[in-house]
Amino acid sequence: MMNAKILTLALAATAMATGCMQKEVVSVPENGSQIGFSTWVGKPTKAVNDLNDNTKFNTFYVFGSYENAGAYTTVFNNDAVTTSDNGTSWTAPVQYWVPDMEYKFIAYSDGNNKLTDVEFDDASGNLSINNYTVGNNDLIISGIETQTGLASGNAPVALSFKHLLSKVKFTITAEGFGTAVQVNVSELKIMNARYKGSYTTAGWAPAAEVKADGIAYQDFNANDPDHEAEECYVLPQQYDASYIPVVTFKVSVTDGTTELATKEVTVDDATSLLAASGNNAEWKAGYVYNYVATLTPDNVTSQFEKIEFTVDTVEDWNADVNGDSQVNENDDIPVNID
Repeated sequence: MMNAKILTLALAATAMATGCMQKEVVSVPENGSQIGFSTWVGKPTKAVNDLNDNTKFNTFYVFGSYENAGAYTTVFNNDAVTTSDNGTSWTAPVQYWVPDMEYKFIAYSDGNNKLTDVEFDDASGNLSINNYTVGNNDLIISGIETQTGLASGNAPVALSFKHLLSKVKFTITAEGFGTAVQVNVSELKIMNARYKGSYTTAGWAPAAEVKADGIAYQDFNANDPDHEAEECYVLPQQYDASYIPVVTFKVSVTDGTTELATKEVTVDDATSLLAASGNNAEWKAGYVYNYVATLTPDNVTSQFEKIEFTVDTVEDWNADVNGDSQVNENDDIPVNID
Protein backbone atom coordinates (compact mmCIF):
# COMPACT_ATOMS: atom_id res chain seq x y z
CA MET A 1 0.00 0.00 0.00
CA MET A 2 1.31 3.40 -0.88
CA ASN A 3 1.47 6.11 1.76
CA ALA A 4 -1.57 8.36 1.91
CA LYS A 5 -1.04 11.72 0.27
CA ILE A 6 -2.67 14.70 1.90
CA LEU A 7 -4.26 16.88 -0.74
CA THR A 8 -5.33 20.23 0.69
CA LEU A 9 -8.16 21.81 -1.24
CA ALA A 10 -9.77 25.17 -0.57
CA LEU A 11 -13.52 25.39 -0.96
CA ALA A 12 -16.35 27.86 -0.48
CA ALA A 13 -20.07 27.36 -0.84
CA THR A 14 -23.39 28.98 -0.04
CA ALA A 15 -26.62 27.16 0.76
CA MET A 16 -29.53 27.35 -1.67
CA ALA A 17 -33.05 27.44 -0.25
CA THR A 18 -35.66 26.75 -2.90
CA GLY A 19 -38.73 24.61 -3.29
CA CYS A 20 -37.73 22.78 -6.49
CA MET A 21 -34.78 20.51 -7.26
CA GLN A 22 -32.10 22.48 -9.05
CA LYS A 23 -28.33 22.76 -9.39
CA GLU A 24 -26.23 25.87 -9.03
CA VAL A 25 -22.48 26.37 -9.30
CA VAL A 26 -20.91 28.65 -6.71
CA SER A 27 -17.42 29.90 -5.95
CA VAL A 28 -17.68 32.37 -3.11
CA PRO A 29 -14.57 32.65 -0.92
CA GLU A 30 -15.42 32.90 2.75
CA ASN A 31 -13.50 32.49 5.96
CA GLY A 32 -13.90 28.98 7.26
CA SER A 33 -12.49 25.47 7.45
CA GLN A 34 -10.89 24.26 4.23
CA ILE A 35 -11.87 20.91 2.75
CA GLY A 36 -8.89 18.55 2.71
CA PHE A 37 -8.42 15.28 0.85
CA SER A 38 -6.23 12.22 1.28
CA THR A 39 -5.85 9.54 -1.40
CA TRP A 40 -4.76 5.97 -1.90
CA VAL A 41 -4.35 4.13 -5.21
CA GLY A 42 -4.19 0.35 -5.44
CA LYS A 43 -1.16 -1.37 -7.00
CA PRO A 44 -2.07 -4.40 -9.11
CA THR A 45 1.38 -4.62 -10.74
CA LYS A 46 4.15 -2.52 -12.25
CA ALA A 47 3.57 -0.77 -15.56
CA VAL A 48 5.06 2.17 -17.38
CA ASN A 49 2.09 4.48 -16.99
CA ASP A 50 0.41 3.23 -13.81
CA LEU A 51 -0.85 5.94 -11.47
CA ASN A 52 0.37 4.23 -8.33
CA ASP A 53 3.21 6.36 -7.02
CA ASN A 54 3.89 10.02 -6.36
CA THR A 55 6.19 10.58 -9.31
CA LYS A 56 3.51 9.57 -11.81
CA PHE A 57 0.24 10.41 -10.07
CA ASN A 58 0.26 14.21 -10.06
CA THR A 59 -3.28 15.26 -11.08
CA PHE A 60 -6.82 14.16 -10.41
CA TYR A 61 -10.18 15.78 -11.14
CA VAL A 62 -12.86 16.08 -8.50
CA PHE A 63 -16.63 16.56 -8.41
CA GLY A 64 -18.51 17.53 -5.27
CA SER A 65 -21.81 19.00 -4.15
CA TYR A 66 -24.18 19.19 -1.22
CA GLU A 67 -27.98 19.24 -0.93
CA ASN A 68 -29.93 21.87 0.98
CA ALA A 69 -33.74 22.07 1.06
CA GLY A 70 -34.11 20.17 -2.20
CA ALA A 71 -31.45 22.06 -4.13
CA TYR A 72 -27.94 20.89 -5.02
CA THR A 73 -25.01 23.27 -4.81
CA THR A 74 -21.92 22.37 -6.80
CA VAL A 75 -18.58 23.06 -5.14
CA PHE A 76 -16.30 21.07 -7.46
CA ASN A 77 -17.07 20.47 -11.12
CA ASN A 78 -14.32 18.46 -12.84
CA ASP A 79 -11.71 20.64 -11.13
CA ALA A 80 -8.02 19.77 -11.24
CA VAL A 81 -5.98 19.07 -8.13
CA THR A 82 -2.27 19.12 -8.95
CA THR A 83 1.12 18.73 -7.33
CA SER A 84 4.53 19.95 -8.44
CA ASP A 85 6.53 18.37 -5.62
CA ASN A 86 5.64 14.66 -5.84
CA GLY A 87 2.63 14.92 -3.57
CA THR A 88 4.09 17.00 -0.74
CA SER A 89 1.60 19.79 -1.44
CA TRP A 90 -1.39 20.13 -3.77
CA THR A 91 -3.13 23.06 -5.41
CA ALA A 92 -6.86 23.33 -6.13
CA PRO A 93 -9.55 26.02 -6.48
CA VAL A 94 -10.22 27.67 -3.10
CA GLN A 95 -13.42 26.41 -1.51
CA TYR A 96 -14.63 25.97 2.11
CA TRP A 97 -16.89 23.76 4.20
CA VAL A 98 -20.43 24.90 4.96
CA PRO A 99 -21.37 23.61 8.42
CA ASP A 100 -24.11 20.97 8.69
CA MET A 101 -24.21 20.35 4.94
CA GLU A 102 -23.70 16.77 3.71
CA TYR A 103 -21.27 16.64 0.79
CA LYS A 104 -20.66 13.94 -1.81
CA PHE A 105 -17.28 13.75 -3.53
CA ILE A 106 -15.87 11.59 -6.32
CA ALA A 107 -12.70 11.95 -8.41
CA TYR A 108 -10.87 10.35 -11.33
CA SER A 109 -7.66 10.64 -13.33
CA ASP A 110 -7.03 9.51 -16.89
CA GLY A 111 -3.26 9.25 -16.76
CA ASN A 112 -3.25 12.68 -15.06
CA ASN A 113 -5.44 13.99 -17.88
CA LYS A 114 -8.95 15.45 -17.87
CA LEU A 115 -12.02 13.91 -19.49
CA THR A 116 -14.75 16.12 -20.88
CA ASP A 117 -17.51 13.57 -21.50
CA VAL A 118 -18.25 12.80 -17.84
CA GLU A 119 -21.47 13.18 -15.85
CA PHE A 120 -21.77 13.61 -12.09
CA ASP A 121 -25.06 12.68 -10.41
CA ASP A 122 -25.61 14.88 -7.35
CA ALA A 123 -28.19 12.63 -5.73
CA SER A 124 -26.15 9.41 -5.83
CA GLY A 125 -22.64 10.82 -6.14
CA ASN A 126 -21.97 8.49 -9.06
CA LEU A 127 -19.77 9.41 -12.01
CA SER A 128 -20.39 8.19 -15.56
CA ILE A 129 -17.68 8.20 -18.23
CA ASN A 130 -18.97 8.30 -21.79
CA ASN A 131 -17.35 7.34 -25.10
CA TYR A 132 -13.98 6.47 -23.60
CA THR A 133 -11.13 5.27 -25.84
CA VAL A 134 -8.38 3.13 -24.32
CA GLY A 135 -4.83 4.25 -25.02
CA ASN A 136 -1.68 4.55 -22.92
CA ASN A 137 -3.38 6.06 -19.86
CA ASP A 138 -4.18 4.36 -16.58
CA LEU A 139 -7.79 5.34 -15.81
CA ILE A 140 -8.59 5.41 -12.09
CA ILE A 141 -11.68 6.47 -10.14
CA SER A 142 -12.36 7.00 -6.46
CA GLY A 143 -15.23 5.72 -4.44
CA ILE A 144 -18.05 8.06 -3.44
CA GLU A 145 -17.11 9.82 -0.24
CA THR A 146 -19.82 11.44 1.89
CA GLN A 147 -18.95 13.89 4.65
CA THR A 148 -20.84 16.47 6.69
CA GLY A 149 -19.29 19.92 7.07
CA LEU A 150 -18.31 21.12 10.52
CA ALA A 151 -17.66 24.63 11.75
CA SER A 152 -14.11 23.51 12.55
CA GLY A 153 -12.01 20.38 12.89
CA ASN A 154 -13.06 18.84 9.57
CA ALA A 155 -11.10 15.68 8.73
CA PRO A 156 -9.64 15.30 5.23
CA VAL A 157 -11.93 13.55 2.75
CA ALA A 158 -10.27 10.18 2.14
CA LEU A 159 -10.40 9.14 -1.52
CA SER A 160 -9.46 5.57 -2.41
CA PHE A 161 -8.92 5.02 -6.13
CA LYS A 162 -9.31 1.85 -8.16
CA HIS A 163 -8.22 0.95 -11.69
CA LEU A 164 -11.03 0.92 -14.25
CA LEU A 165 -9.12 -0.80 -17.06
CA SER A 166 -7.54 -4.23 -17.46
CA LYS A 167 -3.92 -4.90 -18.37
CA VAL A 168 -2.57 -7.58 -20.69
CA LYS A 169 1.05 -8.60 -21.07
CA PHE A 170 2.85 -11.59 -22.60
CA THR A 171 5.74 -13.70 -21.37
CA ILE A 172 7.08 -15.75 -24.29
CA THR A 173 10.25 -17.73 -23.66
CA ALA A 174 12.44 -19.95 -25.83
CA GLU A 175 13.66 -23.42 -24.83
CA GLY A 176 15.76 -26.00 -26.60
CA PHE A 177 17.38 -23.75 -29.21
CA GLY A 178 20.84 -23.73 -27.67
CA THR A 179 23.09 -20.77 -26.99
CA ALA A 180 24.29 -20.09 -30.54
CA VAL A 181 20.95 -18.73 -31.81
CA GLN A 182 18.56 -16.00 -30.75
CA VAL A 183 14.77 -16.25 -30.88
CA ASN A 184 13.08 -12.91 -31.54
CA VAL A 185 9.36 -12.17 -31.19
CA SER A 186 8.08 -9.25 -33.25
CA GLU A 187 4.83 -7.72 -34.48
CA LEU A 188 3.00 -8.97 -31.37
CA LYS A 189 -0.59 -7.72 -31.47
CA ILE A 190 -4.04 -8.33 -30.06
CA MET A 191 -6.59 -8.11 -32.84
CA ASN A 192 -10.40 -8.00 -32.58
CA ALA A 193 -10.39 -6.41 -29.12
CA ARG A 194 -12.97 -3.76 -28.29
CA TYR A 195 -11.29 -0.58 -27.17
CA LYS A 196 -14.12 1.96 -26.79
CA GLY A 197 -16.95 2.07 -24.29
CA SER A 198 -18.85 3.88 -21.55
CA TYR A 199 -18.58 3.35 -17.81
CA THR A 200 -21.28 3.50 -15.13
CA THR A 201 -21.66 1.90 -11.72
CA ALA A 202 -22.95 -1.18 -13.57
CA GLY A 203 -19.56 -1.53 -15.26
CA TRP A 204 -18.34 -1.07 -18.81
CA ALA A 205 -20.55 -1.19 -21.89
CA PRO A 206 -18.07 -1.83 -24.73
CA ALA A 207 -18.80 -0.52 -28.20
CA ALA A 208 -18.75 -3.08 -31.00
CA GLU A 209 -15.90 -1.28 -32.78
CA VAL A 210 -12.48 -2.95 -32.78
CA LYS A 211 -9.10 -1.40 -33.52
CA ALA A 212 -8.22 -2.12 -37.15
CA ASP A 213 -4.45 -2.26 -36.60
CA GLY A 214 -4.72 -4.06 -33.27
CA ILE A 215 -3.10 -3.37 -29.92
CA ALA A 216 0.63 -3.50 -30.58
CA TYR A 217 3.35 -4.60 -28.18
CA GLN A 218 7.09 -4.06 -28.31
CA ASP A 219 9.40 -6.59 -29.96
CA PHE A 220 11.59 -8.66 -27.65
CA ASN A 221 14.11 -11.45 -27.34
CA ALA A 222 12.44 -14.65 -26.17
CA ASN A 223 15.79 -16.04 -24.95
CA ASP A 224 15.90 -13.41 -22.22
CA PRO A 225 13.71 -14.66 -19.33
CA ASP A 226 13.55 -11.17 -17.81
CA HIS A 227 12.28 -9.52 -20.99
CA GLU A 228 8.49 -9.57 -21.13
CA ALA A 229 6.21 -7.78 -23.52
CA GLU A 230 5.28 -4.36 -22.15
CA GLU A 231 1.91 -4.26 -20.45
CA CYS A 232 -0.92 -2.60 -22.37
CA TYR A 233 -4.25 -1.33 -21.12
CA VAL A 234 -7.40 -2.92 -22.54
CA LEU A 235 -11.09 -2.27 -22.07
CA PRO A 236 -12.73 -4.74 -19.67
CA GLN A 237 -14.87 -7.07 -21.77
CA GLN A 238 -16.25 -10.57 -22.12
CA TYR A 239 -15.74 -12.81 -25.11
CA ASP A 240 -17.03 -16.18 -26.28
CA ALA A 241 -16.95 -18.42 -29.34
CA SER A 242 -18.67 -15.75 -31.43
CA TYR A 243 -16.28 -12.98 -30.39
CA ILE A 244 -12.66 -13.86 -29.68
CA PRO A 245 -9.69 -11.49 -29.46
CA VAL A 246 -6.90 -12.80 -31.68
CA VAL A 247 -3.20 -12.81 -30.82
CA THR A 248 -0.69 -12.65 -33.67
CA PHE A 249 3.10 -12.49 -33.65
CA LYS A 250 6.15 -13.40 -35.72
CA VAL A 251 9.00 -15.62 -34.59
CA SER A 252 12.48 -15.34 -36.08
CA VAL A 253 15.41 -17.63 -35.24
CA THR A 254 18.81 -16.20 -36.17
CA ASP A 255 22.47 -16.87 -35.45
CA GLY A 256 23.19 -13.16 -35.56
CA THR A 257 23.79 -12.92 -39.28
CA THR A 258 21.55 -15.52 -40.91
CA GLU A 259 17.85 -16.09 -40.39
CA LEU A 260 17.51 -19.82 -39.78
CA ALA A 261 13.73 -20.11 -39.38
CA THR A 262 10.60 -17.94 -39.21
CA LYS A 263 7.01 -18.51 -38.25
CA GLU A 264 3.88 -16.34 -38.14
CA VAL A 265 1.63 -17.34 -35.25
CA THR A 266 -2.10 -16.68 -34.90
CA VAL A 267 -3.83 -17.76 -31.71
CA ASP A 268 -7.60 -17.46 -32.00
CA ASP A 269 -8.96 -20.61 -30.39
CA ALA A 270 -11.38 -19.85 -27.56
CA THR A 271 -9.83 -22.60 -25.45
CA SER A 272 -6.24 -21.43 -25.88
CA LEU A 273 -4.22 -18.33 -25.03
CA LEU A 274 -6.80 -15.58 -24.45
CA ALA A 275 -9.47 -17.85 -23.02
CA ALA A 276 -7.06 -19.39 -20.50
CA SER A 277 -7.52 -16.56 -18.03
CA GLY A 278 -9.58 -18.64 -15.61
CA ASN A 279 -12.11 -15.80 -15.37
CA ASN A 280 -14.80 -17.07 -17.75
CA ALA A 281 -13.16 -15.60 -20.86
CA GLU A 282 -13.27 -12.11 -19.44
CA TRP A 283 -10.92 -9.21 -18.87
CA LYS A 284 -11.96 -7.66 -15.56
CA ALA A 285 -11.29 -4.12 -14.42
CA GLY A 286 -8.28 -3.85 -12.12
CA TYR A 287 -6.85 -7.22 -13.14
CA VAL A 288 -3.55 -7.98 -14.86
CA TYR A 289 -3.42 -10.88 -17.32
CA ASN A 290 0.00 -12.35 -18.08
CA TYR A 291 -0.22 -14.84 -20.96
CA VAL A 292 2.68 -17.29 -20.97
CA ALA A 293 3.92 -19.31 -23.96
CA THR A 294 7.06 -21.33 -24.68
CA LEU A 295 8.73 -21.52 -28.09
CA THR A 296 10.61 -24.70 -28.98
CA PRO A 297 12.20 -25.94 -32.23
CA ASP A 298 9.24 -28.32 -32.64
CA ASN A 299 6.54 -25.63 -32.50
CA VAL A 300 8.47 -23.07 -34.53
CA THR A 301 9.31 -25.14 -37.62
CA SER A 302 9.50 -28.77 -38.68
CA GLN A 303 12.53 -27.98 -40.84
CA PHE A 304 14.66 -26.68 -37.99
CA GLU A 305 16.76 -29.66 -36.85
CA LYS A 306 19.22 -29.75 -34.02
CA ILE A 307 22.71 -31.16 -34.40
CA GLU A 308 22.90 -34.73 -33.07
CA PHE A 309 25.79 -37.15 -32.48
CA THR A 310 26.32 -40.93 -32.38
CA VAL A 311 29.31 -42.93 -31.13
CA ASP A 312 30.83 -45.50 -33.53
CA THR A 313 33.69 -46.95 -31.49
CA VAL A 314 35.97 -46.33 -28.55
CA GLU A 315 39.50 -47.61 -29.19
CA ASP A 316 40.71 -50.39 -26.84
CA TRP A 317 43.77 -50.07 -24.64
CA ASN A 318 47.11 -51.04 -26.29
CA ALA A 319 48.96 -53.65 -24.24
CA ASP A 320 51.94 -54.18 -26.62
CA VAL A 321 54.38 -52.11 -24.62
CA ASN A 322 57.61 -53.42 -26.24
CA GLY A 323 56.29 -53.03 -29.78
CA ASP A 324 56.86 -56.64 -30.95
CA SER A 325 53.16 -57.19 -31.68
CA GLN A 326 53.19 -60.11 -29.28
CA VAL A 327 50.59 -59.02 -26.84
CA ASN A 328 51.05 -61.94 -24.52
CA GLU A 329 54.87 -61.93 -24.53
CA ASN A 330 57.35 -59.63 -22.86
CA ASP A 331 54.72 -56.92 -22.27
CA ASP A 332 55.37 -56.77 -18.59
CA ILE A 333 57.75 -54.13 -17.33
CA PRO A 334 60.08 -55.71 -14.75
CA VAL A 335 60.80 -53.83 -11.57
CA ASN A 336 64.01 -54.88 -9.71
CA ILE A 337 63.96 -54.81 -5.96
CA ASP A 338 67.35 -54.98 -4.16
